Amino acid sequence: MHSGPATKSEIEAANARMFADSWISASPPEFRHALLARCQWRRHEAGAILSHIGTEQSTVYGLASGTMAFATPHAGAELRLSHIMHSGDWVGVGPALTGRQRTGQISVRAPSLVAHLSASAIDAIVAIEPSWWREFGRLGVIYGDIASIIVGDLMIADNRQRCAATLLRLAGIRHRNRDDLPAVVQVGQDELGAIANLSRNSVNRILGFLEARDLVRVGYRTITLPDPAALRRLIDS
Repeated sequence: MHSGPATKSEIEAANARMFADSWISASPPEFRHALLARCQWRRHEAGAILSHIGTEQSTVYGLASGTMAFATPHAGAELRLSHIMHSGDWVGVGPALTGRQRTGQISVRAPSLVAHLSASAIDAIVAIEPSWWREFGRLGVIYGDIASIIVGDLMIADNRQRCAATLLRLAGIRHRNRDDLPAVVQVGQDELGAIANLSRNSVNRILGFLEARDLVRVGYRTITLPDPAALRRLIDS
């Protein structure tokens, strides 16, 4: 996938994807049509940075295919991966609604098809029907739910269970009923350790334990979850 504007067929497929399985799938049809009609769809290569920390750029991003990453500052200026977003996820509504600067960096982790929705487009949508601001507020609630999941998982005392919970979250299936299919997490072992609050040695031992039971398959900066349901049972045991 090369960077640049999306083709007509790509946009049609992306709109269908968003209608079926994203934040707006539960919204009124009129709102969905108004929003998607104002999106600018672009293809991005892995490594592209969409938004920097501290900027006043207020675009909202919707992911139709690929993966995006959200990184936050740690120990001063160092950025660390905090969360990975998957097809159907949207991010960035906070600055668009509040005018505040970005608190995290949004980047593309794999070749992706991304909707760009500007703050002026949001204003135009709400001008059509003022009550639609609640739809954007609902997106903010989703962010809060994700933050609660992150905090809850970090409070898991058992290292194996905490690591398993983190892998499921990064795969986008921590609390989603998609356990019938394997999932791939695009994360390195060093990143996983930082996110799950584990040392590199602990991560290596835990992944070895999980791999011996065919709960994970470790590749180069990827970790495949062949049986997410079994991994969830480990957390609940």
